[in-house]
Amino acid sequence: MIHLENVSKTYRIGAREIHAAKGVNLHVKTGEIFGVVGHSGAGKSTLVRLINRLETADAGRILVDGDEVLSLDPDELRALRRRVGMIFQHFNLLGSRTVAQNVAIPLRVAGLTDSEQINARVAELLDLVGLADQRHEYPAQLSGGQKQRVGIARALANRPKVLLCDEATSALDPQTTRSVLELLEQINRSLGLTIVLITHEMNVVRSICDRVAVMDGGEIVESGAVTQVFLHPQHPTSRAFVNEAEHLDELEEVLKVANVEGRVVRLTFIGDDAYAPHLAHAVREHGLDFTILSGHIERIKTTPCGQLTLALRGTSRAQDVAISHLKQQGVGVEFLQ
Repeated sequence: MIHLENVSKTYRIGAREIHAAKGVNLHVKTGEIFGVVGHSGAGKSTLVRLINRLETADAGRILVDGDEVLSLDPDELRALRRRVGMIFQHFNLLGSRTVAQNVAIPLRVAGLTDSEQINARVAELLDLVGLADQRHEYPAQLSGGQKQRVGIARALANRPKVLLCDEATSALDPQTTRSVLELLEQINRSLGLTIVLITHEMNVVRSICDRVAVMDGGEIVESGAVTQVFLHPQHPTSRAFVNEAEHLDELEEVLKVANVEGRVVRLTFIGDDAYAPHLAHAVREHGLDFTILSGHIERIKTTPCGQLTLALRGTSRAQDVAISHLKQQGVGVEFLQ
């Protein structure tokens, strides 16, 4: 659905140059939820605005649904933007318009004048986002989560194929964030919509994304399936995000306090293996002895995943045989010490 090939964007402030995108290559499949994660200033918001040409790239190729974005004339660009909806961190609702009137704006801008058709489409959208009873209220009367739902309904008004979400949950509390993410996932499933989700929160990516790209300094430093990037991050920036989300940085303190010597391993279980007794078998059959330093079982989107960090005890041979057994069962083994 979306292809970025060697895309660059530089802002110039006086004599200073800011490279917001440097040779970015990105491919988003039709119907997937693709996350782009990075710290503030990494270039992720610029990246998403290049897709619908709210910002114009300096170099490279951008294709959306088969259209060369950089070569579109004004009429063609307007047509593209009707196929690419967008929601924002701060909602961008008109305070003088009701909920229904805000949702109707894209329909009227697109040239629809039949009030019955507009009202029917608005009612359909408000029902979809769970705001049918708030159609006559104004933005000031809504909670943050409700405002974002209005923004989502407005972005879907012209039946787009792509939905761009620029920090859509950053202004929301954790509970409201979960409800908005559940709504986006529902929309993705029911409408087959391709979603690009910009965020600085790895937990948001873990909740609903299929694949993720990690940005740092205007570049994509790592990308892949969320399970792979989350469980086995390769780049220091990716590892920092995962460590923050999982509180893995606390492990160093645990090692110091516990005065752990010898081998420390992290075991990774994916899918049904997260609930299988592989470790119990290794203990029973090979005499493995260990101390649990940290561990958790959770879901990355719909995939169960578990990680256990162990300080191994006993003879080296018992450890080697048990670890070999775990690897044969498909358990990921990473030596931390």
